[in-house]
Amino acid sequence: IRANDLQTAMVVDEYGGTAGMVTVEDLIEEIVGDVRDEHDDATPDVVAAEDGWRVSGLLRIDEVADATGYRGPEGQYETISGLVLQELGRIPVRGDVVQLSGYEPDGLPSTAARWEAKVVRMDGRRIDQLELTRVRDRSDSVAGRGR
Repeated sequence: IRANDLQTAMVVDEYGGTAGMVTVEDLIEEIVGDVRDEHDDATPDVVAAEDGWRVSGLLRIDEVADATGYRGPEGQYETISGLVLQELGRIPVRGDVVQLSGYEPDGLPSTAARWEAKVVRMDGRRIDQLELTRVRDRSDSVAGRGR
């Protein structure tokens, strides 16, 4: 890209088909992490809420794990909104709630970690913001009150 003074390039797969497009910014962000510019939304990607977190639907699953502790299962998605879409099986509407199973860092299901994702805001057909909450068992609530 730099040698030819280009800003974008088409990505071709091993069969000669078009796999997508990449920009210089995409390459830089893969190396150094997220780069904010004047076109990026100023809203933080993760905000602590009363019972959990408000997260951007564009966050990758590993970013969600780093910020909240939620570890999702392996699947055919990259973002938290992709996981919600997969679990829901349709385009969500504001207010939809999905129960999510938590997973250990080694990829095994966690019996102790159950989570809930609520769609807070949509941007057309895309999940813009979710509220992610760890669901406490009733036994946890009772134990917490000293009963």
